[in-house]
Amino acid sequence: MTNASQSLVCAVRQENEKVITLLLESGANVNVKDEDNKTILRLAVESGNEKIVKLLMEDGADVNAKDSDFNSILHFAAEKGDQKMAKLLLEGGAYVDDVSGDHKTALHYAVEKGDEKMVKLLLKGGADVDAENLEDKTALHMATENGNASMVKLLLEGGADVNMRCGVAEAILHQAVKSGNEEIVKILLEAGADVNAQDLSRDLYFETVIYFAVKTGDKKLIKLLLEAGAKYYETVLHFLDKKDQDIELLLECIAKYGTQDQENEKILQFGAKNGLEKLVKPLLEGGADVNAQDENHNSILSVAAEEGHAVIVEMILKYCPDINNQSNRKAIIAAIHGKGNETSKMVDSLLNYGFTVDPEDVNDDQLLYHAAGRGCERIVERLINYGADVNMLTNGYASLHTATEWNQEEVVELLINSGADVNCKDMHEKTAIFYAAEIACLKSAELLLTNSTDISGRDENGRSPLHFVAMREHDWYVRDCPNNDMDSARAEIAKLFLNKGACVNAQDVDGTTILHAACKEGYVKVVQALLEHDADAKMRDNSGKTPLHLSAQQGSEAINKMLLNSGANVNAEQEDGLTSLDIAIDEGHMDIVKLLLEFGADTESKIENKTPPLHLAARKGNCEIMETILKFGADVNSRDAYGRTPLHVASKMGFEKIIETLLQYGADINITSGYNYTALDYAKSGIKYRPDFNYEWDDEMELNRSTLLFKRAAFCQETLEALTHHLVKMKVANFFVSEQNLRFISEYDGIGRFMDDCTDERKRMKTEKIGNANISFDEILTKGANLLALCMGNEGIVDGLKTEDYKTKFPIYASMIESSVKRAMRRKDLNEQGKKDFNLLFPELHHDCTEEILSYLNDADIRRFIEACKPIVGKLSPPFFANC
Repeated sequence: MTNASQSLVCAVRQENEKVITLLLESGANVNVKDEDNKTILRLAVESGNEKIVKLLMEDGADVNAKDSDFNSILHFAAEKGDQKMAKLLLEGGAYVDDVSGDHKTALHYAVEKGDEKMVKLLLKGGADVDAENLEDKTALHMATENGNASMVKLLLEGGADVNMRCGVAEAILHQAVKSGNEEIVKILLEAGADVNAQDLSRDLYFETVIYFAVKTGDKKLIKLLLEAGAKYYETVLHFLDKKDQDIELLLECIAKYGTQDQENEKILQFGAKNGLEKLVKPLLEGGADVNAQDENHNSILSVAAEEGHAVIVEMILKYCPDINNQSNRKAIIAAIHGKGNETSKMVDSLLNYGFTVDPEDVNDDQLLYHAAGRGCERIVERLINYGADVNMLTNGYASLHTATEWNQEEVVELLINSGADVNCKDMHEKTAIFYAAEIACLKSAELLLTNSTDISGRDENGRSPLHFVAMREHDWYVRDCPNNDMDSARAEIAKLFLNKGACVNAQDVDGTTILHAACKEGYVKVVQALLEHDADAKMRDNSGKTPLHLSAQQGSEAINKMLLNSGANVNAEQEDGLTSLDIAIDEGHMDIVKLLLEFGADTESKIENKTPPLHLAARKGNCEIMETILKFGADVNSRDAYGRTPLHVASKMGFEKIIETLLQYGADINITSGYNYTALDYAKSGIKYRPDFNYEWDDEMELNRSTLLFKRAAFCQETLEALTHHLVKMKVANFFVSEQNLRFISEYDGIGRFMDDCTDERKRMKTEKIGNANISFDEILTKGANLLALCMGNEGIVDGLKTEDYKTKFPIYASMIESSVKRAMRRKDLNEQGKKDFNLLFPELHHDCTEEILSYLNDADIRRFIEACKPIVGKLSPPFFANC
C-alpha cells in the first residue's frame, strides 16, 4: 500500500472530508482496501457518514466490492439495518441480488433481522424475492421458520412463491405446520399454498402436510388443513404401515372435519377389505356414506363380507345400508364364496337384516357347494327350494361331501332329507362317510349309516372308511371334542363301523391296515377297539412293517403293551431289517425299549451284517437305554459288520459317559475291529459328536476321513485321555493290555506321573481290608467275576462295600472297584438262577458239581442256559422228579 493510500484509509476512518478530497484530487486510489480487505467505501458506510459515501461514490468507488468473506457493502447495510446507506448504495448501482459467501442476498439478511422497512426497500429496488441461499431457502422460508407472520405477508405481497420448496424436500407449508404456527399456516393457505404438498426427501414415504400436523397433536391445525381440502387417505395408510398410534387422532379429526367423500370412501374400502375396525367405525360414526362403493362398484358391505370380516359386516349393518343397493345385495353371495371362518355367522346377520338369495342364484353352480361347506343352512334350504341339484358335483365334490368334511351336521341332515345320495363318490372315490370318519363326527356317521351308506367302499388308494378313523390325511382338521379327546371320538366311530361289519384287517394299496394307521398316530383307544375286534397285530404292510414297528416309533407305551399282549412278534423285522427295538432305540423311547426287552426282544442281531441294538444305543449317546440293554444280557463286546464293538462306536463318537458305562460292564478295551483298530485308535480319529445323531457311518476305509463326515469335527482329547488312563490302571493292576495299546501308552505324554499315582494307590488298596473280612480292596479289583461272586455271599463284605468309603480313599481305582462289584453281583444272581435250573432239571447232581460246572461258563453262557430252560422249567416241579 502506498503512503497516499494509507493516508486515504486513515482519513476515511477519521471522517476527514477535506483530506479525503485533497487525496482523491491528487490521484489516490478510491478503491484502496485496509488490512481487513475492506474498501474505504465500506469503512464510510460502517461509519454512516453520508457525505463521505457520496464523495467516494462520485469519485468512482466500487459499490459492489466484497470483503474477505465475500460480503458486499449492501449486505453489510442490510444486516445492520441502515436504510439510508442501503438506499444510497442502490441508487449508486449496488447489485441488489449479489450473494455472499453462504449465498445469501441482502434480502435474506434483512428477513433474518426481521427488518420490514429494509425488506420493502430491497423489494422496491428489484430484489429477487425467491432467491435461495446455500440451504436452498428463500426469504419466505426464513420468515416462516422465524414465525414472523407480518414478514410472511410482506414477502407474499412482494410476489414470493408460496409453494417454493427447500430443494426437493419440504415446502414452506410443511415448515409452518411443523412449527405449529396456525397464523402463518392460514396466511400461506390463503395465498394458495398446496395443502397436499409432500416432503419428497423421504426414501419410502412422501409425508404430507397433514401428516406433520397430526404429529404436532394440534387438532386446530388438522381441522384447518382438512377444511382447506387436504387429502388424507395416503396419510392414513402411512400411519397404519408404521403402526403409529397417532392414527387415532387423525381418524377422529377426519370423522369430524373430513369433507372429501372420495377420501372417506377409500378409507372405508381399505378398512372393510382388511378388517380394520378402527378405520371403519369412526368414519361411519362421523356420517360417512355407508353405501360407498369403489371404482368397481363394490360396496364396503360386499367387500367386508367377501373377505370374511364378520365384525365389520355387523358394524356396517348398524348404520343401515340400502337393502335395494345392487352392490349391497351381492354381499350375501360374496360371503358364501368368500374367505374366513365366520361365514355362517355373517350370512345369518345379512339374512336377519333382510338380504337373501334369489331364484336365479341357483344358476351359480358353486353356491350350494360353498353354502353347504360353510354351514349356511338357511341358504342351502332356500336354494333347494328354488330347485338346486343336491347331487351336482362341483370341482369333483358334491355338497354332501363338503358339508360332512367341514363338520356341518345340520346341513348334512338337511341334504340327506332332501334326497342327497349318501353313496355318491367324489373325484377320489370317497363317499361322505369317509369324511365323517376322518373328522371323527359321530352324529354325521350315524346319520349316514342310518341312510344305508356303504361301509365297505374303498377310495382311490384302497382305503376303507375305517382307515380314515385311524388316520389324519390332512392337518387342518380340528374337532371340538371334550378335553380335545380326539382318541375317544375316533374310538367311538371305530366301534360303530366295526359293529356295522367293517373289515378290521382291510389293507390299502400300500398294505397298511387300520391297526397300522392307528399305531402310527398313537390313538390308544382306537387300537384297543380294533384289537377287541380281532385286528391282526402281526400283519405287515408292503415294506414289511408291523403295527409294533410303527408304535415303537410313535412312542406310546400303552399301545406297545397292547400289541405285545395280542401276539405281536417282538422280533419281527422290516424290509430294511430293523426291529421294533432298533426303532425304539433310534427314537430314544426308553420306556418302549424296556418293555420290548421284557417281552423277549433280542439283544443281539441274528442277521449277518446288521448293526446290533447295543451299537445303535452307543451311537445315539443314550446311556440309559444302553445300560438297560446291557442289564437284559446284551454282550458288551458284541461286534457289528465291521468288527466294531460298542466301545469302538462310543470312542469314535466321543461319548465319555457311554465309554465309562461300557467299561463298568466289562467292555474289552483290547479288542480290535475288522480293520485292526482299537478303541484308542477310534478316539484318536474321533469327533465331538453333536449335530446329527441320525448320521449313518458304516464306511471305515480311512479313519482320518471321519473328520469330514460331520459338521463339527474336532479331536476328542477327553475321550482319548479317559481310555489311556483306563489302560494305565489295567497295566498297573496286572490286567492284560495288548501290545498295540501298550505302544500307545508308552508314547503318551505325561503318563509317567499318573502311573506312579496308580502304583501308590494300589499299594494302599492291598493293605486296606473290607470290614472284618480278610479280603482287601485290591483283591476285589483283581479277582475273577466267579470267585468274587462267592465273596458277595459274605454280608460283611457286601455291607463294607455299601458304605462306598473306597471312592474317597481310592479315587483312581474307585470306578474299577465299583465295576468289579457290579459284575460280581450280576454273576451271583446268574449263578443262583443257574443253580435253581440245574437242581430242577438234575436233582441228583451234587451242589459242588453244579458250582464247578457254572464256574466254566461265562455270563453269556449262563444267560443262554437260563433262557433255554424257561419253556421246560415252567412245566416241571420237584414232585415230578420225586416220582421218577
